[in-house]
Formats: sequence, structure tokens, C-alpha cells
Amino acid sequence: EMIAAVRGAEVNGVPLLAAPLVFAQGYGAYADVSMNGDGRRTADAPDDALVVDVGFNTVDVLNIEGGRIARAGSDTLDKCGVSRMCEELQAAVKAKKNIRLTPVEAAAVLRTGRYRVYGCEEDCSAETGEIVGRYAAWLCNELESRWEERIKRAAKLILVGGGAHYLKDRMPERYRGMLVIPDEPEYANARGFCKLVRREA
Repeated sequence: EMIAAVRGAEVNGVPLLAAPLVFAQGYGAYADVSMNGDGRRTADAPDDALVVDVGFNTVDVLNIEGGRIARAGSDTLDKCGVSRMCEELQAAVKAKKNIRLTPVEAAAVLRTGRYRVYGCEEDCSAETGEIVGRYAAWLCNELESRWEERIKRAAKLILVGGGAHYLKDRMPERYRGMLVIPDEPEYANARGFCKLVRREA
């Protein structure tokens, strides 16, 4: 239904025709680490992987078996992304300085460990470190309780999304040999979708 809805549109009386492709969230990230710029599979592309995409609102887990998406083992953790850390930080800053950070501001403070009050910089890196540590421990426990058996059998664990920046140094040691975090992981899906389009062209 979605494909039919976006196949054709009209802008200023000019018909625009499209050939839309639909992929599961996280599949772009898998394509990003498995394909070259022309959309061809690389020699070391993993056939079995688990993609963990830590976005702002959700954590999407995509199970890849034999190079294809497997519905079993794929899931979304709603309201469990970076926003979860932002909410905790917002509450802490409100209690300490009576300042209401927006979600965007809170995400920036998580990255920098600093915010401004009446023109002065406040260092909250210790608090943000604790918040990120609690979140990383929670997410790793969630992965262990729900996906550990799958992770054990996978060739690669692909960690992407903006949340990968916070988690890259906090993943369990047992995952280190299989962990793949591409450069600028927040753009992994977009890069991969571009590669998939080139493959289809």
C-alpha cells in the first residue's frame, strides 16, 4: 500500500514518477558494512549478523541469517533509545539548576558534558558519564537476556545509530572480536540505502 501511495505524485502540475524500494530499518546499516560504493557485496560481508541500531527514540534489532532478514529475532525497543538518557539528564539538570533542557539540548549536553547558565559553562561530565554508564549497562543486559544466543552464533554484531557513539567503549569484552561500528554510525542506514539503490539501478 505504501509503495502504491508514493509511486506517483504531482508537483506544480508536473507528474513525478518513482520506483520506491522498501527495506526494514537497520537493513541499510547491514548493507553499509556489507557492500562497496557500487552496491556489490564485499568479500568479507557477513552472512550472519545482528544489527543493533540505537536511534533517538527506538533501538531496532535486525537479525540477518544467510544474508537475509529473519523475522524471528528482529524487534524494536520503543522509547529506549538516546531519548531515555536525555530524559534522565533533563531531570537532573532541572533538579540541580532549575533549567529545562529541550531533548535536542540534552542530547548535545550528553555529547559534550557541558551546558551554559547565565553565560557560564557548567561541567556535568561526571553526571553524563554516570547516565551513559547506566544506559549502557541496561542495554547490554537487554541484549544478553533477549539475544545472547543469537549473538553467540552470529559472525558480526553491527552497532549503529547515534547511540553507538555512547556505547562503543562500553560494550562487553566478549563482543569485541565481532563488533563492527562503521564511521559516523548515525549515517550507516542512509549510506546503505544509497548502496542498495545503486545495486537495483
